[in-house]
Order: sequence, then C-alpha cells, then structure tokens
Amino acid sequence: MQDRILLPHADSREGGPLAVAVQDRDQVRAGDDLAIRPLARGSDPTFRRLCDDGGRRRTFPARHVIFYQDDEASQFHVIVAGSVILYRVLDDGRRQIVEWLGQGDLLGLASDGRHDCTAEAVVEADLCAFSRNHLEARPEMRSYVRDYLERRVVRLHSHAVMLGAKSATERVSTFLLSILDETPSDDPGPKTVPDCDAHFILPLTRQETADYLGLTTETVSRVFSDLKRRGIISIEKHNNIRVTNVARLRSLSCFG
Repeated sequence: MQDRILLPHADSREGGPLAVAVQDRDQVRAGDDLAIRPLARGSDPTFRRLCDDGGRRRTFPARHVIFYQDDEASQFHVIVAGSVILYRVLDDGRRQIVEWLGQGDLLGLASDGRHDCTAEAVVEADLCAFSRNHLEARPEMRSYVRDYLERRVVRLHSHAVMLGAKSATERVSTFLLSILDETPSDDPGPKTVPDCDAHFILPLTRQETADYLGLTTETVSRVFSDLKRRGIISIEKHNNIRVTNVARLRSLSCFG
C-alpha cells in the first residue's frame, strides 16, 4: 500500500475553516504542494509497532478540541497522522500556542494528572490513545517516550530562544524554515541552495501563527509582506507559500 500524506488546504478567508485533501506520496515531488509538519517518523518501525500495540484509535475532525486545559489526564496520545496545536489561555482571554505537533509526537503526558494545555486538531488528526498503565507495562513504549522527550526538550529550548531573543522577522523566518526543513523530500539534508524553490501550504491561520510566535497578527502580516516584497517568498493564494530564496531566508532567521 502506498504511503499517503495529508495536504491541508485553507480557504480564502482569514481564519477560515481548513479542508483536508489526500495525495499519494509517490506523486509528490520538489516544488509540489507538500504537507507540513513532518511525516519523517511515520516510517520508523518502532513507531508503527507502538501504534498497533493495544492503543485505541480515534480520528478528530479539523478544529476539534481533543482535551481542554485542566481536564483529567487519564491517558496520552500518539499522533498517527495530522497535526495538533497545544495552547494555554490566560485569565484575560489571551492565548499562547506553546507547541505545534505532528506525526509521531506525543500529547497528554501529565505529571500531576491534569492537562496543562488545551489540544486542538489543526487538520483532521488520527490519534492512538494509551493508558498510563500501558506505558509502565511496555518497555519498548517507555524507551520510545524517553527518547522522544529528550528530542522534545531540545525543540522547546529552540522555541524559547526564538521567543526571547529574536526579532519579528527572525521569528517568522525561523518558523518558515522549520516547516521547510521538516517537509519530506528526496534530499534529507537542510535546504540551502539559494535558488531552491520550495512550495507548501500553511494550515495555521494568521492569528494562530501570531499566537505561536508571540506576535500580533498585524506584525505577522507585515513580515510576510516584507518577505514577499524582497523576493524571498511568494504567497500565491491564502496560506499557499513558495520560498524562492532559502539561503536568504536562513540568513534572516539567525538560525541556531
């Protein structure tokens, strides 16, 4: 059976609903529309075995809340397909998206029995739920979770540096590069060729992108417009982005 990837398509309205199209991976080539958030871990045999080992599969439609902040955390989930945002809401209603997760990522691991964030499917998300007892009884699962959490700490450190030290242009550039570098391609290395032409669809709305980057929607829109004016990206339609100069974008990001 051919591997398949989800291609999230946004409509033309700001913050509008997102539909999901599916395309065979074999049909995807450089420059085509690519799903963002990685499918790189989907081919990991350990990941595939864990998803088939006693978990309860559930599919959540796009924009469906999986669990709310402060809900009881009786189980955790492995993302089999799709993408999920985790966010916290302050008392005054402000929202901060703390993570954007994709295939192979875990959510719902809680040390005190309560979820500290709300989890919402960005596009249709296929999850596999496991009890905490399952984690304790399966050495392979414990090993996968340990290795995953080590990688996640590195990712969260990078995000903290971005929020604390980078300018708006650097944040948006870093964000686009993280999508680009995690997009499946024939070349597993980072995309650094100056005239490389990479094309992807961003499923997050401008508001969600702003919440994730700690910016306002106006600032995000201004940076996108500036990158477009400088010939680094083009936006062919809403959330349909082509990076026309990857090396220049990487330079602007102060990647590190």
